[in-house]
Amino acid sequence: RVPLPNTVYGRSRRLLIPESIHLPFVAVTMRGDCHFIERKKKFRITGHSLPNPGVFRHVEDVCIVGDTVVLGCDKGPHQISFLPVSQGRPQMIDATRSPHNSGPRYKDTPNRGISCLAAMHAEEDRIKFFSGGHDGTVHRWTASVTELHNPRCEKVVSHGSCVSALAYHHRDTSLLSSTQKTLHITDLNRNTTVSRPFSNEIQQIHVHPHAAYVTLFEGDFDREPCLSFGHRNSDAKISPSHTRGSANLVHFARGGKDGMVFLWDFRNSKEAMVWKQYRRAEKVVHTVFADTDIATFGQGVVTFFENYLTH
Repeated sequence: RVPLPNTVYGRSRRLLIPESIHLPFVAVTMRGDCHFIERKKKFRITGHSLPNPGVFRHVEDVCIVGDTVVLGCDKGPHQISFLPVSQGRPQMIDATRSPHNSGPRYKDTPNRGISCLAAMHAEEDRIKFFSGGHDGTVHRWTASVTELHNPRCEKVVSHGSCVSALAYHHRDTSLLSSTQKTLHITDLNRNTTVSRPFSNEIQQIHVHPHAAYVTLFEGDFDREPCLSFGHRNSDAKISPSHTRGSANLVHFARGGKDGMVFLWDFRNSKEAMVWKQYRRAEKVVHTVFADTDIATFGQGVVTFFENYLTH
């Protein structure tokens, strides 16, 4: 259990795992505080902490591309910021471009920018990722590792309403995006989009990291899918849209605001089995597979459930 410093508006957002196995985990809060956790011994590296310097920043989503953390903000001076993870002291780099503009939601309120992010892939000298916005557009970004402050971005598609989730499908070079109750599949080679209705809002999309033909959606669905599983909180309300789980091999792990963390085995195509369940004191916003452990992030605490494959 690794507690992080308490800050005003420092709600938990994402726990990121760099591609290089010698680099630390990164925990990012809503106001853009970044904390680093030693990968093996699991303690906060206090000398590397990067608290918000006093700049108004409202982080809506975070992803990692290779060893670079990408922060997406819906309000603040910058919509995209980069945090390259290394063994040295980290440095935040703000992008000069802000392509998303939804207009103010209410009178005298700021314009809203990014609503979600998705990694594409990392190359030796550049990274690529997607951003979805409250303005309904999706942009593809390409950033040189030596000029992160000046990335290129191009509009891929416009849906007309807020983009709620994104995922890149490597196998067929397609982009999965959702606008509340509609799933959009965009062929990036042909620039064509097919839309499919869902019964309820899609909150998160996962393309399985090891089986590209498996796609998992987080939400609350009435329509019968190929396979469904989940857990409702005790108050029977669906979790907030920032809550996100993770897939690995034949397992899917996800926590909720009641502190329950479930690990499902979905090999049985008719009924997924709850393989393990854990309870923690704090509500969970993000659940990830961290090497041989399951890690959760919520209410300023990172918790590790070690060796989840052992009984």
